Formats: sequence, structure tokens, C-alpha cells
Amino acid sequence: MALSMPEPGASPITEAITALVASTDLGAVASVEPLPASGNNRAFRVETQSRIILVKRYFTHPSDPRNRLDTEFRFTVYADAAAPGSVPRPIARHDAEQLAAYEFIDGAPFRPGEVTAKDVDAAIDFFAALNTPDARRRADGLPMASEAVFSLAEHIQLVDRRLSVLFTVNPEGLGDAAALIRRLVDDWRSLVDRILRLAEDRGLSVDDALKTDHRCVSPSDFGFHNALQRRGGGIVFHDFEYAGWDDPTRMLGDFFAQPAVPVPSDGFAEFLRRCVALFPAAGRLDQRAALMRPIYLAKWCCIALGVFVPLTLERRKFANPALDEAKLKKKQIAIAAALHETLRKVSHELH
Repeated sequence: MALSMPEPGASPITEAITALVASTDLGAVASVEPLPASGNNRAFRVETQSRIILVKRYFTHPSDPRNRLDTEFRFTVYADAAAPGSVPRPIARHDAEQLAAYEFIDGAPFRPGEVTAKDVDAAIDFFAALNTPDARRRADGLPMASEAVFSLAEHIQLVDRRLSVLFTVNPEGLGDAAALIRRLVDDWRSLVDRILRLAEDRGLSVDDALKTDHRCVSPSDFGFHNALQRRGGGIVFHDFEYAGWDDPTRMLGDFFAQPAVPVPSDGFAEFLRRCVALFPAAGRLDQRAALMRPIYLAKWCCIALGVFVPLTLERRKFANPALDEAKLKKKQIAIAAALHETLRKVSHELH
């Protein structure tokens, strides 16, 4: 194996990537190119003697206990075995430097308005492959998904906590977001009252936790904002730093609420039908999913407004040191406002 040696005067990140590549059989590092910033982590296109790879450097902070590297790398290993070709192949990791190397996918991101029914079918197939009986037998070592909860009451409390965090922000720093947050809180309180009444009418317990064998292996943050279209055809899903065991209704709620690349809402019924088929013993899954959908629209309103929370903004700046904070906040307010309108519509249709 040829060892990769950094050039004299190389940057610390280049030195760290060189050390990572040296643990593989890829040969020496020829170039390191930062990729456009997105999300919470930094990404690099790395050319080696044998091929091009993707290297990610993961965000860490004393106030954020998640091990993003470990979660994503282990989940990608699992998904690569369960659904070969549907995820970037994992190559190597360097825990001390919070780096991991993956297959570089030659593909194009989805843009809003591009997602078709066929694409949604591919996402359903991917989720189903992660949850076959054979695959699940290898999933014992996977962690709980980030913020995984398993009762209706806990899902409601999850949004309550996110709203509480927004209320801890200095009002002077909220600007135009303050009025939107107040409207969201008022609508949220009304929605919770309605959901609790509907659950009682349907005989659904708000406190009973979903049984272990009714839980799913979830990519989390699942959607076409975290997918690439291969040049030669096919879809590759990526970004699994929140993945693990979860409630299937939360996966559905997130999938149809994420705003970056919206999924046509008319695909919800088919995705739900396939989920029910995957977990036939999980009675009332369809009714729980209907109640959960507006809950997760409210959660995504909070996520969009999370850039007003200092730790969230720090993650964004880690991924993109040149971030235009004012421009980002203006954009996120617009996203949250659009989600809020969808939340009102879905809540009105809830019966």
C-alpha cells in the first residue's frame, strides 16, 4: 500500500485527509477540493492514485453529544448490505479527526419540482429493503435515531421542546421571525387539543409506546434533499447522521414535510400502504400516521427557524465559513412561513 504524504505546508484538513487515506489501499492523495457547503458538516472531493472519493468532516460541539460520524458510518455499512447501490459505499473512518471516506457519486441533486411518482417508489423500495426480516436481524447494533420517540405524547413533547428552545432566543435577535413564532405557537396549541380529542375518539392511547418489533430502521432526515440521481440512472440516498431505530410514522411525517425538495403529497397514501404492509402487526399505524403528519409539519417549521438558535447557527457556519447569516435567516423565515400554511391546511383536513 502506497502511503499518502501531505505536501510541505499543507493545511491541517489536508493533512488529516491524507492520514485517513493512508489507512486504505487507495494510494496517495493527488488533490483535495472543498465542495459547496450544505447542512452541518464539511465535504471534500478527494482524488487519489486509484479513484475519486468523498470525505466528510463532522461537526462536534460540547453541547451536542451526538457522534455524527459513528452514526452515519455504521448506518451506511448496514444500508450498503441491505440495499446495495442505493447508498455511497463506506470506505474508511478516522475518529480522532472526525473524518470518514465514502464512494464519490457522479450524480445530480434533485431540484424542487423534479420528484416524480417513480422516484417516490424508489424511496419506498429503499426503506423497505432496510426493513426486511433478514436485514433487521443485522440491525441490533444500530443506535436509536436522533430524537427517536415512540408514543404520541412524546412526539407532541418533541415539538413542545423545539418551540421552547426558540423562546429562549433573545427577542431582539428574532426580528421578523418573532411574529411567525407567536402564530405558530397559537396554532400548535389548538392542533394539540384537536389531536388529543381525535385520539381519544379513536381509542388510541397517547402514552403507550410503540412495541419494539413495530419500530423501523430509518434513514432519518429522509427525502430527496439527501439524494442524488446517478448519471447512468438510479437514485442514491445519503446523509445518515441522525439515522437508526425509529417510529415509522415519524419517518413518514419527516419524508413528506421536509421543505428543501418537496415530495408530492399524493404519494403519502401509497407510502403509508407499503409501511402498513411492512409492519402488519402494528395495528392502527394508518391512524397514528394521519395524526402525526401535522405534528411533523410543525416540527419542520421549528427546524427551519432553528437558524435563530446559536448552536444551530454555529453548525451552519462550521459547514460554510463564508455563510451570509442575514440572507440565510431571511430564507428560513420564508420556508417556515410556507410550512406553516401547509400545516394549517393539513390540520383543517384532519378528521
